[in-house]
Amino acid sequence: MGEYMNHSGREGNPWSIVLSGGEGRRLAPFIREMFGTERPKQYCAFTGRRTMLEHTLDRAARFSGPQRVVTVIDNGHWGWIDEPRRLFIPGRIVAQPDARETGPGILFPLSYVLAEDPDATVAILPSDHFIKPDAAFDAELKRAATIAAALPDRICLVAARPDRPEEDYGWIEPGEWVVGSGLCARTVRKFVEKPSAREASRMNQAGWLWNTMIMVGRAKAFRDLARAVQPELAYRFEALTEAIRLGRDAEVLPEVYQDLPSVNFSKEMLGRAPERLVALPMAGALYWCDWGREERVQATLKWLKLAPTFEREAAI
Repeated sequence: MGEYMNHSGREGNPWSIVLSGGEGRRLAPFIREMFGTERPKQYCAFTGRRTMLEHTLDRAARFSGPQRVVTVIDNGHWGWIDEPRRLFIPGRIVAQPDARETGPGILFPLSYVLAEDPDATVAILPSDHFIKPDAAFDAELKRAATIAAALPDRICLVAARPDRPEEDYGWIEPGEWVVGSGLCARTVRKFVEKPSAREASRMNQAGWLWNTMIMVGRAKAFRDLARAVQPELAYRFEALTEAIRLGRDAEVLPEVYQDLPSVNFSKEMLGRAPERLVALPMAGALYWCDWGREERVQATLKWLKLAPTFEREAAI
């Protein structure tokens, strides 16, 4: 028997966190060859005139409204935002002092959301994804937010249905259906980040799902996950949350990041607490791809018959 949602919960104010702090090193040679420049992939336009970050910000603004978007960048990325074409970034930009993997990369901007709106429902959106069509994806985020409201102690992973044994992704072993009011998600039996080729083949055949790193949950659910599996990390960023409320974040931030360990959010947080997760398989009509490798970019453009930009001025 499946688990049932409790629809007595209410959706909190929607917020979006856009992850734009990565350097995209695996794609760097391709970008250098195609565009004649070196910059993280989220600041490039691979097709059309707008960057991957701008497309992600559009998704974020449609979910939460532009005022409730928090974009996290690396401290060395300001130049990519300002020159030579200034990108319009709605809401707030926060710059991480040092790259410490995706755990701190998520908890850092989450601290600003928790400081302002502790009851928020938050969508986490990586900025290096190609997703079409927009309306179908917006509907998936809305479904995920409804699930998060019904299961406020869970994080809803927006999952993709695999078409190959991909070793670079996280894999989700789905459990029972969580059913309620026509909205369906799956419990998570196990979460495995970047399996071996043999493991990925087995998971693909067994009906596992891909983790897209697109997540929706109450801000407190993300905080509570950190408390459960990374208490030291949680302690530091809760101190930052309090400092933000007092207007002292600039003063406290260096202390938070001093000797801060690198923690992978998928492997060292999600993977340690599958009982705190549910998975929402995306609709079959939705096309999603993580553009972290050249072959994925090329395959997407070819399959969708999109014209690549690949002109030196189009990286900006």
